[in-house]
Amino acid sequence: MTEAEIYKMECTLKIAVPEAYREWALQILPPFWEGEAEKDIPFSALFCGDADHLIKRNLLLRENKLTYKPWPHHFFCIGDFQGNNIFINLREPDKVYYDQSENGQYDPENLSYLVVTLWDDFIEEVDS
Repeated sequence: MTEAEIYKMECTLKIAVPEAYREWALQILPPFWEGEAEKDIPFSALFCGDADHLIKRNLLLRENKLTYKPWPHHFFCIGDFQGNNIFINLREPDKVYYDQSENGQYDPENLSYLVVTLWDDFIEEVDS
């Protein structure tokens, strides 16, 4: 991802991404290219590296097109895997949330059912 792509996300979504996310995103390879073996591409490039996809996904989540409740403005989807969103709460950017329930029934007022990990642990896991 490039600084220009991050800037585009920030402007379009009217957010400021946390510095830790910016540093990580700048290291993500370009999105998956046809013909490349998927096993040779890091998770981050496959599911978190396409800025245009992230913009569209965040807008759909905010507009209540993918969940039964619209997402608050301070949720930022940083990727998705098998239909489940990987996101950070911009008010607590040191945590990463992931729903493995495959039902997409996100309730922004109750995140207790989500898998939560610390940012540094998430980075280590997806980039290993």
